[in-house]
Amino acid sequence: NFQLTFFFLVFYNTSIFGTMVGVAFSGGGVTALLCTLCASNFLENHFAEQYSSKSTCVSGVSGGTLGYILYENVNSDELIFPPEQTSDLEYNDLYTEGAGKEGIWFANALNYLPDLPGSGLDASGDTNSKERRYFRTLASNNFDTNWWELSLDAIARLGYNIPGESMTSGKRPFLAGTALLDQDACPISVDESSGILENSSNILVPTYVDMNNLKLKTADGRISVGVDSTIQAGSFSSAFWAASIVQSSVQYALLKDALIDLSEPKSEESFYIMDGGILDTTGIVNLLRQKKERIVALYNNNAGSLTILESPIAYLFGVKTKTDSMNSLQGPKLAQVFPSDLFDEVLKNLTDTTLDGPNMLATLNNVPVLRNKYFSVEPYILRSLVIISLELSEPFLDSIPSKLEVKDHVSQDWPNDIPLGMSTLDANLLCSFTTWKLLQHEQTLSTIFD
Repeated sequence: NFQLTFFFLVFYNTSIFGTMVGVAFSGGGVTALLCTLCASNFLENHFAEQYSSKSTCVSGVSGGTLGYILYENVNSDELIFPPEQTSDLEYNDLYTEGAGKEGIWFANALNYLPDLPGSGLDASGDTNSKERRYFRTLASNNFDTNWWELSLDAIARLGYNIPGESMTSGKRPFLAGTALLDQDACPISVDESSGILENSSNILVPTYVDMNNLKLKTADGRISVGVDSTIQAGSFSSAFWAASIVQSSVQYALLKDALIDLSEPKSEESFYIMDGGILDTTGIVNLLRQKKERIVALYNNNAGSLTILESPIAYLFGVKTKTDSMNSLQGPKLAQVFPSDLFDEVLKNLTDTTLDGPNMLATLNNVPVLRNKYFSVEPYILRSLVIISLELSEPFLDSIPSKLEVKDHVSQDWPNDIPLGMSTLDANLLCSFTTWKLLQHEQTLSTIFD
């Protein structure tokens, strides 16, 4: 009968393709990390039943991976976020860490960034505290292939009270984007006019970490190796600093020992593990490979407006444009997974910040997913794709009671071109902005999690 047939089809799809809903947290450094923490908190609070279950698969890249790991492992009741409604924002909510409340400020990672080797940031606060001295020892005395993992472990321990050895992948299926770069091809040279690495298909391998099983896998299934821990996997996905090393002859000669090495004992091949954004900053591709039916992509890249750097989105639609050293080096031919004729409208909507307009929201329904041999993506119809971007929004700033003072003090690079560190005001505003956007589009999100 019909009911039995329907049940079988639902069971079949779930069994073969896994969960049907995907959430992608993009890369974008510390900006993406903080946005992901705040977005995770929103989704937990507003879509608790749907989002908190195993029916949702998460895909993270770089800072998005780290933000998700932190949120899933810290005691969320201890985390302090700004108030959800901008009308409730007071001075302490904006200009102090955690508004003087008991608990852990969501952006506590910022306090340890100045102690990273080569950060170039001015240290503030009690720089001689036991915790800060411990962190500097880890970060500076271990500048070899695991220095980044140790630094992230220290931030988790000291900033969020999370012992690294007890970290888990969280309660949902979770994929973390990475890439493998052939060591024999290094240092690499990108095309000056396009920023593209022309021979990417031969030397740059799409890869991800199955976080629940701690396995590093190439998209084509050729390589599958164990990963020691959740924090190590996070360090693989977020090694943004490696891009400049492998693209400079001088840096490569001096700093190649700092790169994350993957040498296959049963093969003559040797690779460096690279930040996932070097191939897909959005995190969408890993979800397409799993044939998710509905996808929400929170695009929080810290590379300026999408009007300046279109490539992480444009290349998924096969559209030519220039890229930079850390985003989508393979170019549009290898990256395309959606029809090109959809891109102009998507870009228009993602960069329109008007309150009565798209407001940084692009929605596509019944989207043809194209076969992509490079990414190992097979064709199917994606029922819904929702992308929410990160652009400077006057309507958001105008919604804050002290808007004039805030506009005078917020960084000119806020929200999407912020240097490695940021002020307390910039961080709190970034979180409020993330929540504000999700509130504006809550009805659209509910159609995904329905």
